[in-house]
Amino acid sequence: MEEKAGDDDVPTLRQRRVPPRGAASSPGGDPAAAAAAASKASSAAPGMTGDKEASEAAHKRAAATADSSWIAVLNLGLVLGAWWVIATHNGGCTPWSTWDCFGHWPDHPVMLSQRWYIVMCFAYYLYELMGTALGCGTKLKNDMVAHHIATMALLMLGYVTNITRMQVMWQALFDISNPILHTAKALNASGVKAVKNVKWIVFILFAASFFLCRVVAGPISILWPSFTVAPQWLPPSLCYPCWALMVFVYILQLVWFYKIVEIAVKGDKAVRKHTAVGGRH
Repeated sequence: MEEKAGDDDVPTLRQRRVPPRGAASSPGGDPAAAAAAASKASSAAPGMTGDKEASEAAHKRAAATADSSWIAVLNLGLVLGAWWVIATHNGGCTPWSTWDCFGHWPDHPVMLSQRWYIVMCFAYYLYELMGTALGCGTKLKNDMVAHHIATMALLMLGYVTNITRMQVMWQALFDISNPILHTAKALNASGVKAVKNVKWIVFILFAASFFLCRVVAGPISILWPSFTVAPQWLPPSLCYPCWALMVFVYILQLVWFYKIVEIAVKGDKAVRKHTAVGGRH
């Protein structure tokens, strides 16, 4: 039997739930307040996104600055160590006196300082390669990976065959520009406008040292004695692989010097170009 609804079943005003003011879904809400609230929410979202992006950019700059600073300090230590070995324990092998680098091989007394320096250099190259492979720390581009592999191969060849004098001299000569380069990188990565002029002064100093110590002195102090003096003492089975690796490394120096000149001419545009290329590698 069907029941009819009585007066008690009709909801009164007290029983009705009044929606909050400004609710967009309620017919009784304030449309203007709802529109204002929605507008405020939509305008806040881009601001929050912008703050997050700015925070991430600042974090990346700080990380890049710290990484370049650490590498600069490490390279400075290696350079000072190399020149100390040359001055004290390298048998007279210097960039301006190269006959002793190979003369009377293999009767070269090997000093502990020479071995430790070569091991430290090898460890540094391995550190950067591992960082690139694991995606942490310094990320090398393909040409730098090739350079590190070739140089590590030369270090191993020289270590086991007692060509340590030339290795120490070569590294000491080529690495003079490294601390200067990474100092310039740290200044550039910081993004501080106050050091912009200092950054370019350091970069010019790096370019000059790179040109003198690698492009000019490379053939004179390294390649020439390796092709003229070394064959008088070393067997061909050792000369040939060393020559191939050394010429390859020197060609890389010429490629890099071209990029250095491009940066010097085009300024920050070229810096951003090479940075973007590095990111893709």
